[in-house]
Amino acid sequence: MLEGCFLRTCLRFVLFPILLSHHFSAAQSIFSLQAVQPPKREFRGAWIATVVNLDWPSSPFVSPQQQRNELVNLLDALYATGINAVVFQIRPECDAFYNSPYEPWSYWLTGSQGTAPNPFYDPLQFVIEEAHKRGMELHAWFNPYRAERSVGSYPLDPKHVTIQNPSWAIRIGTYKFLNPGLQEVRDHVSKIVADVVRRYDVDGVHMDDYFYPYPPNQISWQDTATFRLYSRGFTDIGDWRRDNVNLLLRQIYDSVRAIRPTVKFGMSPAGIWKNGVPPGTLGQDNYSVIYCDAVAWLQGQYIDYIAPQLYWPFGGGQDYALLQPWWGSQRNGRHVYTGNAVYRIGESTFGPATEIANQVDFNRRNPDIHGSIFFRANNIRDNRGGIADLLESETYRTPAIIPVMDWKETVPPNTPQNLRAEFNPASGLYTLRWDSPSAASDGDTASRYIVYRFTSSTYQSSDLENSRHLIGLVGQPSLTPSGRIDTPGVHYYFAVAALDRNNNESPIGNLVSISVPVAAPVQIYPVNGEPNYPQDGSLRWSFVASALQYRLEVARDSAFGAASLVAVKSLAETTAAVGGLSAQQTYYWRVAAGSQGEAGPFSPTRSFRTGWPLPPTPLAPVNVANAPLRPTFIWSKSGGTSFRVRVAAVSWTGATVLDTIVADTDFTSGRDLPAGPAYIWRVSASNAYGSSDWSVDARFRTVLTLVQEPGSLPTEYSLSQNYPNPFNPTTTIQFGVPVSSNVRIVVYNVLGQVVSVLMDDFVEAGTYKVVFDGSNHASGMYFYRMTAGNTVLRNKMLLLK
Repeated sequence: MLEGCFLRTCLRFVLFPILLSHHFSAAQSIFSLQAVQPPKREFRGAWIATVVNLDWPSSPFVSPQQQRNELVNLLDALYATGINAVVFQIRPECDAFYNSPYEPWSYWLTGSQGTAPNPFYDPLQFVIEEAHKRGMELHAWFNPYRAERSVGSYPLDPKHVTIQNPSWAIRIGTYKFLNPGLQEVRDHVSKIVADVVRRYDVDGVHMDDYFYPYPPNQISWQDTATFRLYSRGFTDIGDWRRDNVNLLLRQIYDSVRAIRPTVKFGMSPAGIWKNGVPPGTLGQDNYSVIYCDAVAWLQGQYIDYIAPQLYWPFGGGQDYALLQPWWGSQRNGRHVYTGNAVYRIGESTFGPATEIANQVDFNRRNPDIHGSIFFRANNIRDNRGGIADLLESETYRTPAIIPVMDWKETVPPNTPQNLRAEFNPASGLYTLRWDSPSAASDGDTASRYIVYRFTSSTYQSSDLENSRHLIGLVGQPSLTPSGRIDTPGVHYYFAVAALDRNNNESPIGNLVSISVPVAAPVQIYPVNGEPNYPQDGSLRWSFVASALQYRLEVARDSAFGAASLVAVKSLAETTAAVGGLSAQQTYYWRVAAGSQGEAGPFSPTRSFRTGWPLPPTPLAPVNVANAPLRPTFIWSKSGGTSFRVRVAAVSWTGATVLDTIVADTDFTSGRDLPAGPAYIWRVSASNAYGSSDWSVDARFRTVLTLVQEPGSLPTEYSLSQNYPNPFNPTTTIQFGVPVSSNVRIVVYNVLGQVVSVLMDDFVEAGTYKVVFDGSNHASGMYFYRMTAGNTVLRNKMLLLK
């Protein structure tokens, strides 16, 4: 709880810009030095998947209270990163995560389909209330047709639609879904959606890509009887299937619009509409595999937004740079939000978290794209690959308002009244409060609020469009400002505007300021001119009364120009480690404190010099083709008192053959290196203040053993059986080349993984031998392959220990 945690304690932590009765974690934000300012309006969504408990709840067998706690913590984590909309799965298998009069409670909620939570609560009602407290939209996510993802995995409730109406269901393997060709099915699904829109305060209705089933359960003949009975004049069953989906979406759209016109209807198809569209795109598509025509939905304008699942990186057969613009070009006046794969961060075929940031930046450069939805929420909560840090500190570092859907309504709400700053003696903090506006001419009032912070008592209309001035998107008429610092040495003025259901924005009302002066911090360490700042050191400064946040800047020159900045940090603590500093380099640093009411001046500028050594320079062997089997490595001292030497065969992805630490600037190998291969080596230096980067790589090759006298040359490429075989731990491999060639000899294990590169170099014509050392490998069968010219030769060998 936040209550009782303020004044001296909470002043040392970053406060979220909204006070709720939940735990908000302290966070340190590291801002990009020259990042593009995020837009004021952008859809920033996250899918919360409930099927098989992917995101929530952690288990169907935890208590209702624990489920609520988990959901609160998840929403807190999403809110902290700038997410402004949640897509919450409420019907994964013709079941319900809400109190439905038509379908049973989900197995994934209580562990028994048809059994209500005990003690009772309604998860949908709960998540709506919690999302709205945070100013987030809540979109209810339905799977329209899926009835059982795995038949027999748990008992069905008698109320389940496939028990009540078994003729509506199609089973393929262990997968069961409702037959989209039946009007009764379309009526049933539409009734389910309409019931939720009528009884719950949802902001949107959402469906994903589960239409006709994917392979291996892809439909073939199973609905041909339905096609004969209800063909509606279609002669092609594929066109008929696509139209079945279209009819359902039209029916849902019409009913939603009739019940509550402000509720949005969105679809999230798979990322490829048709194979080969756009040109250069390959992959499983919506149109012919799962029989949905997303372009038809946009052309007919019976959806409000589309969120294609573009779960691939830039480049390749599913190139994000091709697919995103194509989808944007199809929007026909509707919104397009890309689906982005935060769950793939860290995969070798996807990349780091910066891939997601780059995709969001790419979206922002396309006016046909209005935002993103991330799959899945827990990957953000768990900070997969640092994605939460990246969103909070850079990509989503300022709040954003969801774009207006101007085909719904554009009447702005009335202005909030009586903005004021109220002091809480218990916490020592001010809270901004205001009165909710009266209803506008269309009967709509405020659904959420956006809070501005200016550095002057006057503002221009352009200031309202600059997201830099946004400090909070909230769902209640109050906000406790943090001490975030954008520009030191300024006083703050606050204003608030109302947002209605369609995110139309009111004019702002009166401005207020908060009188909380703040002084410049006193720098503690390092002292000015420190000559030996350590690699693991931290900058420290004094605590400043009334400060909620500090802004630290580190630069290569005392002017702190943008090009010289190496670190800009916004943090609540009075200490900070700074990475990315170079050895034997002078740096300058300063720090400012921020209160709720102003950003104080910078401290005086101080300098320090890093004390760890520069990388040594390799001296020998360097580019040597006939090094001895026990080479002596020599390098420059470079200020080090100890040195680490590493040697690897051919490349650092191969096996490391030597890794040692010595006190001198030379070292002789204590054992023979295998003859023939090319090697690379590097060295780093260490002293009392840290370690250098690795030196540049140097290359050498040990003496390659020539088997026969010159003049006796082979007439063809050859790769002999190793000897001895079986062997332990070394064996010799002989090969011959009839003409000068680049020869590569690689050893693989039975899984096809490279375990050693014995040779990758240019040799003159002749017969040679190389040695494979199996000391660091397990017993078993190995394969070795020689590639030379257009010739590839293979053999196998057996290591027995």
